[in-house]
Amino acid sequence: MSLTGFFPVLLSRNVQHAQAFFERCFGMATRFECDWYVHLAHPTMAFEVAVMTTAHESLPPFAQTPASGVLLSFEVSDATAEHARLASIGVELVHGLRDEAWGQRHFMLRGPDGVLVDVIERIAPSPAYEAAYRSAES
Repeated sequence: MSLTGFFPVLLSRNVQHAQAFFERCFGMATRFECDWYVHLAHPTMAFEVAVMTTAHESLPPFAQTPASGVLLSFEVSDATAEHARLASIGVELVHGLRDEAWGQRHFMLRGPDGVLVDVIERIAPSPAYEAAYRSAES
């Protein structure tokens, strides 16, 4: 298989609200927009996300519910600074800033339709977790 791209499509009851969230919180830019779908991309990296209404006729009836059980991770260079920035603009933080033994400083916020967003910075893992990381050359 020759993949040419990959991006999640989150189902939402309010596409415009989700669009504004990703633009305001993560600097995403709208690349395509219509009344039932929006496609966003970050201007400095190959990250894309799309949002689609739960009411679109192309979805089977069982799938016409908002995204749930989804955790989106955004890796940043400074989680402490992002925590302060997002808190200052009133984003709902649901898990405080903390360092984890597996090599992350992170915090979580509530995204559109209850999607959980994890903002992470890589830090040195504890010796117990260090061996779990595999080299990219393997």
